[in-house]
This record gives sequence, structure tokens and C-alpha cells, in this order.
Amino acid sequence: MRLVSIAPYRIVPPDTGGRLVIFGPCCAYAKLTEAFLCLALTTLRDRRSFDVPFRYREKRAATSLLIAFDRLGLFPKVPYLWSMRGYARRLAQEALAEHPDVIEVHLPWLAPVRRHLPARLPMVLVTQNVEAVWYGDYIRQRWWPSFFQRWIERIEAEGVRLADHVICLTPNDRDELVRRYRVPAEKLSVIPPGYEGSAVRPLPRLDLPAGAIRRGLLVGTRTPSNIDAARQLVERVAPSCVGRAEFVVAGTVCEELRGRSLPANVRLKGYVRDLEPLYDEADLFVFPLEMDGIANTKVIQALARGLPVVSTSAGMRGYEDLAGGPIRVAAVAEFARAIEDTRPLTEKDLEKVRRYEWDEIARRRLRLYQDLAADRSTYQSVHNRIDLRM
Repeated sequence: MRLVSIAPYRIVPPDTGGRLVIFGPCCAYAKLTEAFLCLALTTLRDRRSFDVPFRYREKRAATSLLIAFDRLGLFPKVPYLWSMRGYARRLAQEALAEHPDVIEVHLPWLAPVRRHLPARLPMVLVTQNVEAVWYGDYIRQRWWPSFFQRWIERIEAEGVRLADHVICLTPNDRDELVRRYRVPAEKLSVIPPGYEGSAVRPLPRLDLPAGAIRRGLLVGTRTPSNIDAARQLVERVAPSCVGRAEFVVAGTVCEELRGRSLPANVRLKGYVRDLEPLYDEADLFVFPLEMDGIANTKVIQALARGLPVVSTSAGMRGYEDLAGGPIRVAAVAEFARAIEDTRPLTEKDLEKVRRYEWDEIARRRLRLYQDLAADRSTYQSVHNRIDLRM
């Protein structure tokens, strides 16, 4: 299969805080397809480029410069990628030059690419969440909430309508898209994100003696869901665990906690390029998320490293089948007890986790893409014969 994947932002390696949901499958596609290319749009704000282990090409999107103002809290960041519809024709031309069997686009802002593709060529939209829900809380805290909310819904509705098929990361997202935009259920598939199996090796974890202080870890970039989880940790979880657990928070999410009065059992590491020592030192991973969010790859990354996880039902979205045993699902108010009751992962637990390696996830997508390409080819052949008879 020949595949082109189009991303709405620069692809960067995971150790820079990069977007694993796109980076991970791209690495797998490069190994599993006949030919693969990832196209990405960058803004004037982007400076440094990165080496990635797959064919990759960047296109500059000057009109997306407005997202630089996001740190001022004036605009929701992603909707300004609406400007990408202005780049749809150029991206389609770049993709068609590769003679692909399928084109994959990430996030609904890129769906207008479909308008510039031949009917025979299927385009798949890979969602990361339901944007109208994801940005709901963010928008309500800023200017013109009803305007931005309607704007996002229009973009998302158009994206789902234009795509030949839609991949959702969680069953909740699929059900919400069907309900909100009246999409036929058969047009959507659920394939969760995974982890890089070749780079991660589960480590054996020993049972802690009774009364030992447990070391919890939270890692995240500066996104709404991670900010929510970090705040829940320092405001509600850590104070209830003084003397029983201590916590390390790493990643750019720490920027949201700087200058605050923190519990004595919380340490902020900030951005850390190499997270492996932090995973090695931790006894468990905590993710006390309360807001609706996407399938959280940080959870599966921690499990792959052999760490038991304590999270909420929102934090485990996409990985519900792993709950139980060392993967504890609890309300934030019950985290202290859940942390005390954690136990190491077993080989049986790790067998479940291994089903989420990116190579396996990519194979599932590619089987779907092959079916779509075959169906579209048959449809086009029949359509052409009908036209000739007419």
C-alpha cells in the first residue's frame, strides 16, 4: 500500500514533548507500507526542524501565525487552523504526486483536502477527540464563546461529512460524533492509540513493604487535560497523601503550576528531555483527570514501562479493557486509598498492554485502508461502466 498522512502541525520526536498520536503510527507506517510520506504544516512560529525516521515534508503556513497568541489566552488554538482550508489544494497536489492508495488526514481542519482529490481515492479522517467537546470548557472562559463554539462545530461537521471514513480513538468519541452530527455509525471505526514497542521495555516492579512511601509520577505537556490532571494532583490528591506518597510532575504542564503554593510531597521537574530515569524511579503513574479528553497515550506509555497506573474513568478513555488489578480506576476523592492499594504488573497484565504497540495499531488501520481502497476501486469501476452505457 502507498499511503500519505497529512498533519496540521509540525511532527517532532516524543522526547521533545511531541505528538505521539501522530508520530507513533507514522513510524509504523514507514515499516509496513510500500511507500509512505507524512506532510505537515508549520507556522512562522516554528523555527527548529527535527530528524524523524520516516519520509517527511513540511509546508509553511504563514496565515496560521495567529496561533502564537494562544499563550495570551485570547483564542482557542486549533480553530485558527481553519486557515488550512487555504492550503488544501496545495496539500492535495503534494499528496497526489506520490500516487497513493489512501490519504489520511488528522483533525477535521484538514478535511477540505477531500475537495481536491479524485473520487476514486479514499480519504480517512483520524480524529483525536470530539473538538466541540474538547474545546468547550476552554472557549467558555474566553471571548465570544457562542461564536467560537458554533465555528468549531461547523468545521467538525464538515470534516466528518467530507471524509470517506473516520477513525476515532475511543468508543465515546464515536458515539458522540454519531449523535452530534448524525453520522452513519458504519462510517466510523474505533482504533485506539498505542506505544512504541521497540523503544520501551517493561521493567520488573517489586512489591513495596507495608507503610513504604510510594513515588508517583505525572508527565504531560501544556494541554487542557494535562493542566486539569496536574491541578487535581496538587490541590486534592497530594494533600491527602502526605506521609504516604510523594509525587513528581514533569513536562511543560509544570508551567501552569509555577508560583503556586505546592504541597510538601510534590516536586516539579519541568521539561525533561529523557524521561526514562523518572519512570525508573517511580512506583506508579497517576493521572487524576476529571475533564473529558482524548485517549491518553501517557497511560499506555507508563504501563508499557511496567508502571501500575491510578487514574479516573476519563483518564482511562480508550483503554477501558485494561482496568483492574494494577490499573486502578478511581474518583479523585478516592485516589489516596487506590494509591496505597496498588500492586505490580504481572506478565498477564503486560500481555494485554502489548496489544497496543504502534505496529499492531498501524496494521489494524492499514487493513481498514486496504478494504476502503478496494471498495472505492470497485465502486469507481461500476460507476464508469454506468456512465459509458448512458
